[in-house]
Amino acid sequence: NISDEFRIRLNKLQAYNELFDGYVLSEGERIYLNKKKNYASKHTSKDPFYIVKGGDSMHGISQLFGIRLKKLYRLNRMQLDDNLPPVGYPVRIR
Repeated sequence: NISDEFRIRLNKLQAYNELFDGYVLSEGERIYLNKKKNYASKHTSKDPFYIVKGGDSMHGISQLFGIRLKKLYRLNRMQLDDNLPPVGYPVRIR
């Protein structure tokens, strides 16, 4: 419905949000209608780090700050298959 409403092809919407085919959005979930950035904006967060909280995921953090997921992993010298750092760990967002 979102792709129809905003006239964006579904595959573009999935790519912008780094979602796999068949992913079902939950109510209130943040999505982007354009390509995400390489770093978090200073307007989004004055701190260059985000402290991991319980229930966080790297994808969730990338959506929260509008950062491309691969770039978030690179900023933190992590591999795409690495587990999320533990709660309380600072994740670099810019």
